[in-house]
Amino acid sequence: LIPFMSDEALEGAGLERKYTLGCYIELAKLLATKAKELGGEWTAELVGRAMWTEGLSQIHGVSTPSPAKVPEPAVVDAGGEPSSAKRKRGGGGESDDAGSVRTKKKAARG
Repeated sequence: LIPFMSDEALEGAGLERKYTLGCYIELAKLLATKAKELGGEWTAELVGRAMWTEGLSQIHGVSTPSPAKVPEPAVVDAGGEPSSAKRKRGGGGESDDAGSVRTKKKAARG
């Protein structure tokens, strides 16, 4: 995707608000570099949108959450079900480091 050129992205990247081809090319390069640093599913377009969103939230006095922590990967059992689903159904179970479900009695012993 081609990143959108917004005032917020320009300013966030440390560029002047000049809507020229040269300025756009520089912005696109900076957004692509940041997306590569972030890794995962980040693209230059998503980085620009995030900058635009943060800029508008500041203008309108809306607080944004601090950067999200990367969630722990889901642990699944041999049947392919998330181990959290077993805990909900089994009631009172407790998860060990491997994600298996043990009863409270067994957990207390070991």
